[in-house]
Amino acid sequence: MTQSSTDLAGRPDIQRAAAVNTPENFKLVIEQEFVKAIVAQMNLAEDMSLRLLDNPDARNLVVDTYLKLTQGKAKVAWQEHCPIGDLLGPDKENQHLEYKSTLRIKTTGELYKPLETATLKTVAAFANSRDGGTLLIDVSDDGSVFGLASDYASLRKPGKDDRDLFQLYLGDLIANSMGAAAAANVSSYIHTVDEADVCRVHVHPSDFPVDAKVTVDKNSQMIKKTAFYVRTSNATRELDEAEKAKYILGRWPTRPSSPESKP
Repeated sequence: MTQSSTDLAGRPDIQRAAAVNTPENFKLVIEQEFVKAIVAQMNLAEDMSLRLLDNPDARNLVVDTYLKLTQGKAKVAWQEHCPIGDLLGPDKENQHLEYKSTLRIKTTGELYKPLETATLKTVAAFANSRDGGTLLIDVSDDGSVFGLASDYASLRKPGKDDRDLFQLYLGDLIANSMGAAAAANVSSYIHTVDEADVCRVHVHPSDFPVDAKVTVDKNSQMIKKTAFYVRTSNATRELDEAEKAKYILGRWPTRPSSPESKP
């Protein structure tokens, strides 16, 4: 049945339904589709499968069990390719979608390395989640487009395309922080909205735990550290070693609790 959930989450119509519906309404959309998918996957005669799932209590138990899993995966899959405008606006941020107003430049125009840590933490947390997620860079908290102009200016080189330089820098930043294997699960796209550029960073869930090397400002001292981040509701949180071990046991139950990602 997990395969049925995965197959449904890969369908564009289910992805769209997951993105625009509440869990209650999504259940109405998906219930019959889920039953059909289960029947297709089961190595039983169709009439026997249908008799099993025609039991309302059994059907509700199965659908409720996989509803959240399916909606999360489908919603995140939709975010990778949907029109960028669908991801912008007040109150759009959630467990699977986050905004950052800049990659590395303060509002004063100053280059500030610890700002990059905010992006790295979010990418690592999405990678460690079950569904993944999408980060929009140079979008304000209210969903309005801030634009990549300042970040472009900080990376500009004569004769080079600003977009290419930004995406190359971002890819290297992630790989140097989390390792090439983790970075392979991350893609980036540049979109123009109202004459300003936005970067969509899409993160697929990782098959292994991902640690991130980051730089933090501690009493005006730039400190480098390695940490493990997860998503909790709409926020990114760092876990200590004890909590990390518990999380890994639940997220990757067949793997050891020691870090698997070595930058």
